[in-house]
Amino acid sequence: MTTRAVPTYSRALHLVSRSLRKPGQNELSTSTMHGGVCLLYDAWLHGRRIDLPEFSSFEAVCVNIHRDGFHAVVVVVYRPGSKAVTQAFFDEYADIMDRLATRLGSLILIGDFNIHVNVATNDDASKLADILSCYISIQHVDTPTHCQGHTLDLFITP
Repeated sequence: MTTRAVPTYSRALHLVSRSLRKPGQNELSTSTMHGGVCLLYDAWLHGRRIDLPEFSSFEAVCVNIHRDGFHAVVVVVYRPGSKAVTQAFFDEYADIMDRLATRLGSLILIGDFNIHVNVATNDDASKLADILSCYISIQHVDTPTHCQGHTLDLFITP
């Protein structure tokens, strides 16, 4: 039997997600450099993890969810706000879109992107909007999601 040390943030993510999970919900999560992301979904849905490479600029968990006529690929993204947005983020985000664009069913990307998409003059918001337009995708959140009035948490579909 082999044992390995589990990083503190992995244990913390597991404890938090376990405390949030209600009876009849499933969980898929990942923990990497920034604390992890988690997707909780009702047990009546069937979910299967889709492996993605480890990205240097954000964390993501990707799940193929289906049930009786419903089929979607859901990606939960966390880009740490404590780090500057770099070209690597845009390249890696486009990579996710390339990988998932040909999958059957709906594509749903949700998460904390930590980009002020509500600020028209924000260069990073413009770059993200350009990528979304290349994939004919729409960012649906149009109200502030942050206490300082910015829209950082996004819900994106093609």
